[in-house]
Amino acid sequence: SPLRRGGRPVAAGDMHPLSPKSTGAASSADEADMEGAAAAPAFDASRLAGVRVVLGSSSKWRREIMDSLALPGGYTCESPDIDEKAVRHPDPLRLPVEVALAKAAALLERRRARAATADGVGGGDGDGDGSDDDAPALLITGDQVVLYEGTVREKPSSVAEAREFLSSYARSPAVTVAAVVVTDVASGRQWSGIDRCTVHFSPDLPAGAVEDAIADGDGECMWCCGALCIEDPALAPHITRIEGARDSVYGLPKALLASLLAAAVQERIGRYPSPPPAVRSPLSAPALSP
Repeated sequence: SPLRRGGRPVAAGDMHPLSPKSTGAASSADEADMEGAAAAPAFDASRLAGVRVVLGSSSKWRREIMDSLALPGGYTCESPDIDEKAVRHPDPLRLPVEVALAKAAALLERRRARAATADGVGGGDGDGDGSDDDAPALLITGDQVVLYEGTVREKPSSVAEAREFLSSYARSPAVTVAAVVVTDVASGRQWSGIDRCTVHFSPDLPAGAVEDAIADGDGECMWCCGALCIEDPALAPHITRIEGARDSVYGLPKALLASLLAAAVQERIGRYPSPPPAVRSPLSAPALSP
């Protein structure tokens, strides 16, 4: 059956490789779809020494995943503050990539504006991002959607929608599609990819657990795509299995992020002696079953 968004059919077309995307001068994108954390080797965070990393997100889950990377220079956070639902794409695998690219574009524009102001008073560094740090900068942005029986789900717009989302997972699993984009701030060159996981719930998911998770609209699930908060104490006992990495469900798959950072550092700084691990495009990925 066709993929759907908001109950309306969406033409899936061929699961084409993600097309190049440009941001800024002399920029391009290397984009691929990694299926599963096992595809990438262990990431040596020390190779990012001297690289300033910016996480374009205010998500506590993404911050926790970034913390676990133990980057030698740490990282800073900056929220893109865009209207995510204003960014649309008919391909549900491409949609989160487009939103992540839009977040990067918004942050780059904001940094260019700050740089112009700083240059006017004799400040700024060589990166053109308005910072006083001379280290090269890499910007990380991401986005996520949930697919349910071919329907794209984003953050619930109401308590009723959250209830509908959560209750439905007793019938069919939720598939998370997480996109990551790494941007070289100086050149505008970008690397991106997606990762998918499938979350299965017990067919006996009780209505009481759903209501406890929603918590009259104050529950964590209200801020999660598809209302899918696997850490919620009311929902977690009813998850029977997760196919894929939990960090991918949280919206920032570490294996994919490590591969994209490796590619970016290899090109800009030349610190990696060999090419980054091979990754696959949606063309070679197994089709999602509705």
